[in-house]
Amino acid sequence: MADKLTKKFLEQLNNFVKDRQPEKIWLACSGGPDSLALLWLLADNLPPEISLNVLHVWHNLRAEAEAEYYKLAASLPKRVQKFQAFYADVKAYAHDCNLSAEVAARELRRSAYAYCTNGEEKAYVCLAQHADDQAETIILHVCKGSGMNGLCGIASLKRHLTAPETVKQIKNAGYLKLVTGTCATERQFSELSASTLNNACFYTAWRPLLPLLKKELLEYVKARKLDYSVDRTNYDPHYERNFIRLQLLPALTERFPQTVEKLGNLGATVERTLQATDYLLANNAQIKKVRDLSDAQKLEAGEKVLALSFLAADNKSVFLTLPETVRNLYLERQLHNKFPDLLLSRTQYNNIQHLFNLALYRPCKDLRLIILRKDCLMLLIDRLLLIYSSPHFNFSHASFDRSLIYKKCRKYFLEHYAVILPLKSNWRRYYRLSGELPENMCLRTILPGDYFNVNTANSCKRRLLSDYLHKSNLPEFLWPELLVLSEKNSRHLYHLFYKNLTKWQTFSLLSNDKKL
Repeated sequence: MADKLTKKFLEQLNNFVKDRQPEKIWLACSGGPDSLALLWLLADNLPPEISLNVLHVWHNLRAEAEAEYYKLAASLPKRVQKFQAFYADVKAYAHDCNLSAEVAARELRRSAYAYCTNGEEKAYVCLAQHADDQAETIILHVCKGSGMNGLCGIASLKRHLTAPETVKQIKNAGYLKLVTGTCATERQFSELSASTLNNACFYTAWRPLLPLLKKELLEYVKARKLDYSVDRTNYDPHYERNFIRLQLLPALTERFPQTVEKLGNLGATVERTLQATDYLLANNAQIKKVRDLSDAQKLEAGEKVLALSFLAADNKSVFLTLPETVRNLYLERQLHNKFPDLLLSRTQYNNIQHLFNLALYRPCKDLRLIILRKDCLMLLIDRLLLIYSSPHFNFSHASFDRSLIYKKCRKYFLEHYAVILPLKSNWRRYYRLSGELPENMCLRTILPGDYFNVNTANSCKRRLLSDYLHKSNLPEFLWPELLVLSEKNSRHLYHLFYKNLTKWQTFSLLSNDKKL
């Protein structure tokens, strides 16, 4: 059995080394049977030019956790080049940040992972999830109403983004500390390095044990007589995963013996299907016309934005010719690819898709907003879809000022409208002057008291521009950006470059020679 397991592992390892050419491996080892089996598999088989390092997070949730740390530190194989342990005050972090113990522990672990890899592209965090964990994950996602992404389960290779501000907060409050010493008399705690924190913005996780069953790993550690630790909390069915592992999955396996393998195959099949879907969507002629404005402005550390403009130069959506199912699938894939850690329920997906489909047919000048998570929200205005995530805000807090979103996302809004409107900030990027301005004319933004004349059959009436704009479907934050043509030192407007004003005298100042 050990030879068969090693053969499976070598297949995963060789493919990984060939494709990724890693220089450093950080194995997250708890001392349990899964991570201990992975430790010795790596120690025996990892090419010598690749650095093998071990990190351990001491969660301080169980009395025996301290002894488990000492046991692991004293029994590492000689192949390990560096051992880094972290003390995580999960209870304090959960209490102070209003998180569950599970979420708090996960965030502290991820901060430790990012700290160890230090922003190095060729450094990977190796995790010991196996086929049984994959089956549990897929079942859990199905029960919670997940979409296609959830059916993929755990990815064998995945980059996780972390916010340096979050890691700094964790450091400054002392929630995560470095631990040294292999016994109680030598043990010391120290603060995280400030210089390393600046690079703690991501880590890439590699999970080579996903094709292997839990029972295979147990047989391996017993055959090698490895002294592993047992986490008694894994046997508490109060936790969702434990309930699936201890009660639901055994019942399914008893009736359907290959449940774990079949669920793993399902996850792999769905993942391949979604990869093919992404390719087909990326090469669809209509979808290619969608403008991705996500890079319109520089973001602060930890922030992420998906900004998609479905507005064409003729003021009609290029998306409406596609079936609704294709539009919704495209949005779902864009969300997942930009925010892989954002887990949305099917209800949330449906709300997003419903709101967006309404906006495609009936664009609204008012900002529509859906809070997806306390640090992530969706904005919809006209035909601009914007998903914004920031560790600096708590969008679900009652005192949150929504006007901050207008200011924060202003450039995305301006880029969205610039394709059909010459605006103060960016008209030169999309238009050019078709001739010289008359000496008595000027091109400027709107001012208080601006007016224009409306000619009727029998009279000429003066109308204030502000009155017109209040009745238009143009968002108010855009008004100061609009260009107008007027006489110098006059409030009388000859032209506003806003295409819906069809009754105004046409002045051919700007050309539609777009530089897109």
